[in-house]
Amino acid sequence: MTINAHLTEFGGLSILNFEGTLDQVDTHAYRIAVDYSEDEAAWPGDEDQPLWERKFAALLRLPEAARLRVLITGPTTEDDPTDTMSEALPPLLAAAPQLSALEGLFLNDLTYEECEISWIQMQSLAPLLAAFPNLRHLGVRGSGEGLTFGALHLPHLETLIIQSGGLPREVVAEVLAADLPELRHLELYFGSENYGATTTIADLAPLLRGDLFPKLKVLGLKNAEFSDEIAAATAHSPLLARLDVLDLSLGMLTDEGARALLGGGAATHLKTLDLSHHYLSGDMQTEVRAAFPATALLLDDPQDVNDEWRSVAISE
Repeated sequence: MTINAHLTEFGGLSILNFEGTLDQVDTHAYRIAVDYSEDEAAWPGDEDQPLWERKFAALLRLPEAARLRVLITGPTTEDDPTDTMSEALPPLLAAAPQLSALEGLFLNDLTYEECEISWIQMQSLAPLLAAFPNLRHLGVRGSGEGLTFGALHLPHLETLIIQSGGLPREVVAEVLAADLPELRHLELYFGSENYGATTTIADLAPLLRGDLFPKLKVLGLKNAEFSDEIAAATAHSPLLARLDVLDLSLGMLTDEGARALLGGGAATHLKTLDLSHHYLSGDMQTEVRAAFPATALLLDDPQDVNDEWRSVAISE
């Protein structure tokens, strides 16, 4: 599995591509991107100015931009989308006073056809987050290398999604040290050690002790090579009782991890359990289904349990 489609929803809003108007700004998010079919003549401005910046400037000129609630950034150029973040951040920073209503931001909504996730270059988000302190929803996709949040303090943030094919433990540590009193939805995509993933189960101890993020209801510990360890630790975590949704999808979960998750029945209260892209035997899949009769259970994309070259779903 790879990221083969753009986001269709973020921050509770359906996403529209920005094509020159913001006539549904009160009810929809907008995605601003450059693709191969773009008609540059439709976006006036300095010819030396990158096309993405011209499109963004056109958005800012609209009076409705002051009411824009959620913004998604896509590729900033057709030629080399690896620099999408570095090209989008300066204009976003400069526009912060004009985007005073912005409460949701997803950076680097690129599919694998536009750019492999490991190629998307990252950098510090600290200046951007300081400029938008009222964010309620934040998402970012990229390699993991170079990504940093600094001392993360977002008092209104409810959703945090970090999608990576190789997430360093330092980024996880920043997230778990963050001041996010309203956080309800957390997704961490760990990825492959071959692409920079260094997080271990020990790094998740502060989260699994259950002391952090008192309003957390949706937890995704995804795309992990150590899914079995995550399942076992989560099954014995005080945090589990507070969750409505547990998502361990896209990783390398085996019968061992599933068996640990079933032990004691601590997870049967969950409204949703997502184990998609797994290495469970047929018998274990049957056992899991029987153990969660009242849960929305996802066991899609089963992998070959005899495969000697197991992998997470998203790495390169």
